[in-house]
Amino acid sequence: MKWMDNHQASIWLKTSLHRILPAGPLYCYLDTDVVAIRPGVDDIFQRYVAPITFCTDHCRLKAFSPTAVHDEKYDRLLAKQELQSDLYYKFRQEDEAQLRAAGEHVGRINLLKNIFHKKRPLHTFSLKSLLNQPIKLIVALFQKIGFKIIQLISLINNKINLNI
Repeated sequence: MKWMDNHQASIWLKTSLHRILPAGPLYCYLDTDVVAIRPGVDDIFQRYVAPITFCTDHCRLKAFSPTAVHDEKYDRLLAKQELQSDLYYKFRQEDEAQLRAAGEHVGRINLLKNIFHKKRPLHTFSLKSLLNQPIKLIVALFQKIGFKIIQLISLINNKINLNI
């Protein structure tokens, strides 16, 4: 590989391990240029099988290019999240103050909503959640069928009345 410089040869070696080494064992090249933060990332070290071993890279993270680790998109995302968090808490406080000022009226509205939701499970719950609650599912289906029957009767009555 005399036609490659050290950097090119390093990349070729890193990406060709599966062609160079004997077939069979599981091979993995870990590059210290990558910062891994997912849970369980260290589990890879439990897969060590001789004769291959872990070795250090040519430089430490602090010596590596800061632009490889720092991303301006992250700064913008972080600023956006902070703004959203500030707005959430600001408007949450205002919303809570308005609810306190509305007092009993809001309490009555919430009571009516709760009564409505208990009586109309298909309106309140998703079908997926109703599948885990068979009694509510049966009630919801009977309500739906009953409503459709009432609609059908109403349509039939309207047609009869139009023909008379």
